[in-house]
Amino acid sequence: MEEAAGSNPAGSTKDMAELKPLIAIITCHKFRDRVEAQRATWIPEMESMVPKDKRIDIRFFYGIGPATQREDETCLPVNDSYEALPYKVRAAMKWAIDHGYNAVFKCDDDTFIFPERFVNDLPTAPYVGRLNKTHMGIAPLGWCSGFGYWLMGKALEIIANADTPQHKAEDLWVGSVMSKYGIRCQSNPRLAILSIVHPSQWHSHRYTMVAACEFPGAKMIEFHRKMRNNEPIEYPKKPKQTFQFGRVIRKA
Repeated sequence: MEEAAGSNPAGSTKDMAELKPLIAIITCHKFRDRVEAQRATWIPEMESMVPKDKRIDIRFFYGIGPATQREDETCLPVNDSYEALPYKVRAAMKWAIDHGYNAVFKCDDDTFIFPERFVNDLPTAPYVGRLNKTHMGIAPLGWCSGFGYWLMGKALEIIANADTPQHKAEDLWVGSVMSKYGIRCQSNPRLAILSIVHPSQWHSHRYTMVAACEFPGAKMIEFHRKMRNNEPIEYPKKPKQTFQFGRVIRKA
């Protein structure tokens, strides 16, 4: 039976009191450099900056490929390609449930998390992330940007047991399934996609965001250094363009 639109089937006080969360980093064998960048930056801070009773488990999920060498890595029985992301996410959610977790923050391998803030910003609804209202015909109740979102309780179970994904875009697919069951995306503005944040707003985001994306490999190392050392952030300037009859005729 589907839930009524706007319902909150997994957000009760009891659920929150019994929360066992997991940070599930979805990656692939091709991008191990990104994994190592996360290991060198914010992942150790989950232990060094967060009290023991608040720490959240972290696990990397790959598809089929070379055997992993670390205890916190899992190879799932799905293709490791970008196109197979919906299948990988579904399998990761099932793994989480099978191992006793009831809330999962799915994120990408270019996502930076501030552990000391993240652990105090846990979900209060089944489906929480950066709200996107495009493609309303597919996900009429909205969907969360794939760089990082929470699935909790019933929402987690729904994705873990969902039918064959109908969309190649994993985040849109998750949103479509959530809409089918009447579960809205609850927006969390502290999850930031920095490529669309205007420089004039960066100062406030710098001190309030709990997670941000688009920092692969060496950029993750640089971002971590600048954040922790309170260094200024420089944005590349876009070239000025002159348009005539809908086409660019000059770049300054």
